[in-house]
Amino acid sequence: MPVRPLVALTLLAAATGCSSDRIRSGETPEDYAVRLAADHDAALVVRQLRALEGESGAESALSEEGIISTGYSLLMSGDIEKAYVIQQASVELFPTSSRAWENLGEVAIYVGDSSVARRSLERSIELDSTSGAHWMLDGLAMGIREAAAETEIKSRFEPGESTELMGPYLGQEPPGLTPEVFAPGIVSTRGGHEFSCTFSPDGREFYFNRGYNIYVSYLRDDGWTAPQPADFNSRYLDHEPHITADGSRMLFGSGRPRDGIEGEESYGIWAMERAGEGWGQPRFLFSGMYATTSLNGNAFVTDIFGAAGGGIAVYRPLGEEYLPLERVVGGVNAFRSAHPLIAPDENYMVFDGYGPESVGEDDLYLSVPLADGTWSEPQHLAEISTFGSNMTASLSSDGRFLFYYANHDIYWVSAQILEPYLDRFPRQPGVRLR
Repeated sequence: MPVRPLVALTLLAAATGCSSDRIRSGETPEDYAVRLAADHDAALVVRQLRALEGESGAESALSEEGIISTGYSLLMSGDIEKAYVIQQASVELFPTSSRAWENLGEVAIYVGDSSVARRSLERSIELDSTSGAHWMLDGLAMGIREAAAETEIKSRFEPGESTELMGPYLGQEPPGLTPEVFAPGIVSTRGGHEFSCTFSPDGREFYFNRGYNIYVSYLRDDGWTAPQPADFNSRYLDHEPHITADGSRMLFGSGRPRDGIEGEESYGIWAMERAGEGWGQPRFLFSGMYATTSLNGNAFVTDIFGAAGGGIAVYRPLGEEYLPLERVVGGVNAFRSAHPLIAPDENYMVFDGYGPESVGEDDLYLSVPLADGTWSEPQHLAEISTFGSNMTASLSSDGRFLFYYANHDIYWVSAQILEPYLDRFPRQPGVRLR
């Protein structure tokens, strides 16, 4: 993918004299930067933004948060070339910003420039030892390969517009036992980094993550709508939605402040009750990450704060409340594991983990409950394992398809792929996947 490097200063004199490159009345510096990035390199963007000081046309002053967030939003929407220009400009404008260097490193991974990615991530860590660049740097080779395997199709529709696609599963042709990218150009998009999804029980609403915001598509009379940000997103991390089997509640993870708690410790599972065609106000439910529920109301989560010893754990309902978090015993926690998908009747669990058979960073595994109340040794789902991360599994509301994250996209495959693994264990007569 061609990108414009932070050089070519010889072009500046001619470019800056063009009236179309001046900020327009009412235009924010961030919008101005995006417009410039469409046709110019980062060096020109830097010069033009620095020249804004004292100009009356800008609606607001240039801010570190604004320009960095703008670049990241471009990346998450699949506009990788503009994102690269903006993030290159951000480290020139804010050279001591760890976050600017971290974001430049991330977009360089998408571009496939491992040298820029490494230098940027290392610089981010130099500026802030707690930078999230650590995990990207550790998995740099994997990140480059994952980005290269991502779908090449960019978003084909504007948010909320009709795709004119009818039928279940956003009008997509269902896969068999070979995994396929789900809804390329609609849900899975170039640069979008989509993961973690859930359908409403009637199959007419589909929620998923694109970056760190939850998106939604609706099946209307004229077809499925193109994904748009859900109205309950906050300016904090919101991700990993799950709708209960009866459709009455949605659970999702969020880092929004709660009860006077802010920062990393505020993260947890939030809940919304169904209210007509929408949802009620989000309320904090309990600590943990990636909640899925069974028909009896048990909520399985990743115990990220170690309240029950870490790994995969369960909250069991007691009236309107929940009993204390309880660690799942047995093979489910035989190694580093997370993101549990519990079957509605709890006759199996799919989760991701880094086990001895893992091909990449994380692979999907299956475990079943045993008569003694523990869980079986994990079975490696080799057919859907790739070099990178494979995680955040979920089921379609009818139980026919398994969805999961790989290569920055959402994949789906027939849930029948699990049958050979389930057949390794005794089951009650008639218990089969739908």
